[in-house]
Amino acid sequence: MLAEIQRRLIFIICLVMLVPTTALVAEELDPQVATSVIEGFTPIETVNRPATWNRFRIFVWQFHTDATKDHKLYEQVGLNAFHLDRGEGKQSITRWSNEHKWPYYVDHAAGKGVLHLTNATGLSNLKTDGSLQPRPQSLITAKSIDSLCRTLDVNLAVANQGQIAAVALDDEISLASFNNPVEVDASAESINLFQTWLESKYGSISKLNRQWNSDWKHFSEIQPTSFETIRPSLETTAFADWNLSPWIDWRTYMDDQFSSAIARLVRHGSERSAGVPVGIVGGQQPSPFGGYDYSKITNAVQWIESYDIGGTNELLTSFWSESRKPIVQTFFATGDIATDQWMLWYYLAHGNAGAIAWPDIKGRPWFGAGSIHPAVKALQSTFREVQAPKLAFLTDPKTRRIHDRVAMVYSHESVQASWAADALVHGKTWPRRSSSLDNACSSAGKNRVAWNKLLEDLGIQAQWIRVDDLENGMLDRSDFDVVVLPRTMAISDAACNRIQAFVDGGGFAIADYWTAILDSHGKARVDPKGRLHGKLDHLFGIQRDESRGYFDGHTVSEINGEKYNQPFLERLPADAEKQAGGMIVERGTSANINSPHADLDNPTKPPITFYAKQRGRGRTLYMNLSLLAYFDNTYRISSEGDQLRKAMANAIGNRLRIKATLQSSESAAMAEILHWRRGDEDYLVIIGNPSRQASVNDAGSTKLVFRPQRVTLKPHFSYTRAIDIRSGNEYDPGQPILFDWHPESATVLRFTGMQSR
Repeated sequence: MLAEIQRRLIFIICLVMLVPTTALVAEELDPQVATSVIEGFTPIETVNRPATWNRFRIFVWQFHTDATKDHKLYEQVGLNAFHLDRGEGKQSITRWSNEHKWPYYVDHAAGKGVLHLTNATGLSNLKTDGSLQPRPQSLITAKSIDSLCRTLDVNLAVANQGQIAAVALDDEISLASFNNPVEVDASAESINLFQTWLESKYGSISKLNRQWNSDWKHFSEIQPTSFETIRPSLETTAFADWNLSPWIDWRTYMDDQFSSAIARLVRHGSERSAGVPVGIVGGQQPSPFGGYDYSKITNAVQWIESYDIGGTNELLTSFWSESRKPIVQTFFATGDIATDQWMLWYYLAHGNAGAIAWPDIKGRPWFGAGSIHPAVKALQSTFREVQAPKLAFLTDPKTRRIHDRVAMVYSHESVQASWAADALVHGKTWPRRSSSLDNACSSAGKNRVAWNKLLEDLGIQAQWIRVDDLENGMLDRSDFDVVVLPRTMAISDAACNRIQAFVDGGGFAIADYWTAILDSHGKARVDPKGRLHGKLDHLFGIQRDESRGYFDGHTVSEINGEKYNQPFLERLPADAEKQAGGMIVERGTSANINSPHADLDNPTKPPITFYAKQRGRGRTLYMNLSLLAYFDNTYRISSEGDQLRKAMANAIGNRLRIKATLQSSESAAMAEILHWRRGDEDYLVIIGNPSRQASVNDAGSTKLVFRPQRVTLKPHFSYTRAIDIRSGNEYDPGQPILFDWHPESATVLRFTGMQSR
């Protein structure tokens, strides 16, 4: 079988052929990309940042400003890094960079128009009606890849001559445009490769037909499936009838295309700019469209600037916890000094290596007519301090973030299935579900953020893991003792078996809702009578009755995207059955007293009831509860939010490696403690932690709800010396640590000789 697939792949790559099932002519494929799509690619090697980027750096985007002319204004506020566009013809700027020792990152190094489609390269011709269509610039053809590589060669030949810090292939790249639901790439060459990809995954047409409920005679006949084709069959509250397989397989294949093309170009760029990380900027949140499967993207690049939407920053810091590849965030100043300070300190506290500053506030440039915007001038002390050498350890690859013994599973097939549930509220108008709407109303994205914030409010630093790593035994190799399955609708049998083995070995598994009801292709798991039966239902000791529906009994769209302009909590099902602290999701779910080891108890105390179960030395907890409301800042500090925290704290127990608690006159919510270690020194960084609704074109929505206050950090560990790095204050061992905490900036404490008690 493998030899046949390889033969067919070579045939597709080498020949220009007429495809019988289309009126299109297939172009020659790039051999490396095509092979990677079918066989996968080796993760791109990590490249340490050059000396020009040895600490947190704020790179100023060259918009309504010119660093070579405005550099004295930059220096007044503590800025000395910028962005270089492309490279070709910019020799004077690279010379200036060398003379002044100012670093830059190179953007659009592979040009603009192929990775990021423009109207000039066919974007305006793309249909937005949900129909299948070719991508104007296919990412698998030799023509496209050769063009991108030639552009890289020309630009990097010049860009390498200056104080280059990093290379970005392009900005806001996508399969179509952002995460807009556009069904590309249905070109002849892409369909040919899709057919080969399917054959490599399924092995036989009969196996595919069983999965798809189809009757294809041969892989060469198969055509892609648009979401519109399967949408009518999903318009019921019965998940038992769902089969997303043809569409999810199509979208997964396109994700493989996207990541394979990026990896091919990153390798080429690395060969031209040795020792300089190559990646992308303007990354989108995880979605079935656009190409953003972070389990794949993170293996394809050496650095990234990604909008922190849907918890992308936590995914990146988790997946790169060992490699410490540079992560950068876009910095949009708002004019609100506290909010702007917080954003820089927050991402430094999380180990980001820098920020790309958009130098404009509400249409007014940072540096205009020889003057500095007052709001920017007010940030000069923050600019200087976050970039100071004394805090460079936070971005140093040798510094490791210490996670607690809690793993959370990132399942991209669940992202795809969750999007399908979200989109049903729109009916036939789903193609209008724009990227910006999805950013604000993605149930999967908001669920990730809610879980992050809930655990962080409990003092727990969890680590996200890929499904691939789960399948390959990561839970066995690491010292996790808890695994969380957040809105994990779709997941493979292999991953479920690993979770069961983890529990059997003494681990603790926690799930919220809709867990493992679909397989990894998006097909419902049912019992012999056709009733929905999740793969892990027996493990969690539950049984399902779909006749009662979900939420309010009439919908599976948890966030109503039609209400995108209303406050977040008003987009959730208003008539859903609720219990204190949250929302009951699965109205017909109950404990299965016939399940093996079903000695059920309730570890949480009313009014919040979870389904808890002891299984040998292990334990499970099925919440039957949505956390989406916890994304909202007002909910987090409400009495309901407090009830939910208490219930989870009682259920999950103490899983902290190094425990410390904050005591103040205010609630403990929205204060995050991050633990870093470098050599024999440990650092605790305390920062305000509100939920942030980020955006691709502005700062988004963030609200600091705490006032400056006197705080006591009570360490439940011993140490020989402690010092506040910023203030210089030293603290006696064994005594409470008191300091004035400003939630818009970080308190950074260094401990020597830290030992658990």
